[in-house]
Amino acid sequence: MEQVRGDAARHLDQSLIALFFTKWDDGSAEAGDLHPHIRHVVRQAVADATPRPVLEFEPRDNSGARWAIIIGAVFLIGGLLGIADAPGWGLLGAGFGLFLVVSGSRNWTSATAYAASIESQTSAAMDTWKQTRTDLSRRVADRLILQLHRAIGHRSGVPARVLNDFARESIANANLRKAEGRLAWWAAQPEYPPAPGRRSARLGHDAYETYCAEWMRSVGWMDADVTRYSRDGGIDVATAGHVVQCKHYSERGYVGAPEVREIFGVAQSEKKQAVLITSGRFTRDATDFAARVGIALIHLDELNGEARPLNAAGVTLASGPAPRS
Repeated sequence: MEQVRGDAARHLDQSLIALFFTKWDDGSAEAGDLHPHIRHVVRQAVADATPRPVLEFEPRDNSGARWAIIIGAVFLIGGLLGIADAPGWGLLGAGFGLFLVVSGSRNWTSATAYAASIESQTSAAMDTWKQTRTDLSRRVADRLILQLHRAIGHRSGVPARVLNDFARESIANANLRKAEGRLAWWAAQPEYPPAPGRRSARLGHDAYETYCAEWMRSVGWMDADVTRYSRDGGIDVATAGHVVQCKHYSERGYVGAPEVREIFGVAQSEKKQAVLITSGRFTRDATDFAARVGIALIHLDELNGEARPLNAAGVTLASGPAPRS
């Protein structure tokens, strides 16, 4: 798909895009105005990348069935003629001959059946080809349209962290420019620090706590900080509304229900949201308990730099603070 998307991007008329952005800036164009052109060049790129299939079929061959019928007929006739002299052998030969004749007849392919088989295979192959082209066109066009709307947002001052959200809303609302204040609202969203990214080696536990705090700030919890005092009740990172415990494992390890219950008890006493972040995994008991009481579970591995929410509370946490109304 990447090659097709690249070909489609190269086919786009750059002067048309430049003209579109000029009209966008002066308010005389909507984002949807360029979509038909994008879909047209995508169809061209997909057509170049997926040529019409050339199907080859083996010729109709009944030689095996023909020989079975001929040999079967010889045995059948010989067996019937020999019944008078040797009834046992005659019946055996006739039965074997009848078996060969029936088998050959069943394996015989008529011209009509052969033509129907070719038509069926051709139809199935063409349906698959057409569906493949349709699916590829849709995916590539959606990617290019998303990039276009991201560019619109970037030119309008929308922060990078919410460009994808802006683009999806822009695509879903053809008259976004006419919705009072929406573009200005997106452009006014705060830009958060970048995510901490990948690390080339495993971190120590203290460094992992700092890594978790950096990730929290990158999704919008700007007051996230590592707790550096003793008897913190299991709190490694804290915000005004969260208590976070960070469980780091150099090798594969599991966080069990006792650890989850511990941070939940601390959160209850602090009247805050309980969060547990780990580079390992959670046991089934731990995830079940967290789901019941609303603890946010996050898998955060410094080797790949990716944070993966593991339940609904985790998704809410990773989404950052609620947008300003």
